Amino acid sequence: MTDREAIRTTIKRLVVDGNLLLGAEIVTSSPKEEREKLARAILKTKKSVWPDGATAEVEDIFKKLLKTPDFKTEYQAWYSPALRVVQQLLPDRYDEFRDLYKPSRRKAIDVETYGVADYIAGIRITRTYSDEEVFNSRSAALGKFGQQLAIVQTAEGRLDSVLTDIGRTLRAEILDNELSAARNLVTASHLRSAGVVAGVVLEGHLKKLIDDYGVRFTRVPQLSSMNDALKQAGVYDAVQWREIQYLTDVRNVCGHKGQRDPQRSEVESLINGVDKIIKTLF
Repeated sequence: MTDREAIRTTIKRLVVDGNLLLGAEIVTSSPKEEREKLARAILKTKKSVWPDGATAEVEDIFKKLLKTPDFKTEYQAWYSPALRVVQQLLPDRYDEFRDLYKPSRRKAIDVETYGVADYIAGIRITRTYSDEEVFNSRSAALGKFGQQLAIVQTAEGRLDSVLTDIGRTLRAEILDNELSAARNLVTASHLRSAGVVAGVVLEGHLKKLIDDYGVRFTRVPQLSSMNDALKQAGVYDAVQWREIQYLTDVRNVCGHKGQRDPQRSEVESLINGVDKIIKTLF
């Protein structure tokens, strides 16, 4: 199983476990005569989150919905990994997710600022001189839990784009380091070596483009042939093709000692051109 598949499995498990815990807390806090009917309704309305499986698995979920959960323990076991998922994949909703558990800034506790942590702690807001609740603490807390579940469920949709962005960032850093090495070689007047290093970076990037775009390629993976294939596949236009062909020509001058010596300006142009391509063409 790849890292991506493992993360996706974790998210799906959090969604299932969270909905199961929320459903069980709702069902078992309802009158006994209504519990089975309510559990069946939850099974039906939450059909999209349960695992695709046999009827026996659905019946197992139904039984779990009727079993009184240890909400405090089970919620805490759910919240910690869910918080990490949100932090990594939905950083823009991290503070919101935490505030649904325990609001960070509140002057008083009311139905809007009541969090899941308050419910777990047994905090109830009652009217003066009576035990009557000002608002239903269970409904308020489970409503916040439901919002957290909705946030976690959206994380799966962000998984591919986030991991792709992370991969691009790491790859860009590696290529930047290689181009920095090429620039250092230019400074030391090792022009051929600098051009070869820049050419290797360009070649690796074109190979990555061929893989990413699923370009059918059966020829020897050389710069010219890969450049032709990517143009023919419509990955980029003739202008881009000509630019890469020029860079390829400079690389060839650097890589073949039988040819003339490369000029410093050519090698610098090669390095800058490759730098532009890896940052704009992906």
